[in-house]
Amino acid sequence: ARCSAAAAAQGEDSPPQPHSVPLAALGTLLLWFAWFGFNSGSAANAGPPAILAMVNSELAGSAGLFAWAMMDLAYRGHASLLSLCTGAVAGLSIVTPMAGFVNPPEALMAVSAALPLCYGCCDLLLKLQVHEPMHVA
Repeated sequence: ARCSAAAAAQGEDSPPQPHSVPLAALGTLLLWFAWFGFNSGSAANAGPPAILAMVNSELAGSAGLFAWAMMDLAYRGHASLLSLCTGAVAGLSIVTPMAGFVNPPEALMAVSAALPLCYGCCDLLLKLQVHEPMHVA
């Protein structure tokens, strides 16, 4: 009953607000840390492909975080901690299929090419009033 009362109090016109931004940031930090093991562990050894996957994961997450913040500044006039988290997860998601197979500049190019598409999809979901918790579309 409390949940439905809180949802009704929010109104239909306002976008859904995050429950706890510090917990979202902590979750993003833990997810980012685990992503290293996922991408590097896919190489099945501790050789050069694993190191390359780890470097590409770090660069993609950082580039996604920075680029998402810049797009938020350009289109909304401000960036929030939640948008930084969203950008980091989007960058990590973009680089995952190629993390151990491309050089770092190519990984950064892939993030810079795909991240605006992710941002546009998230913006479209907000305009359509579709609530998608991670906003990574």
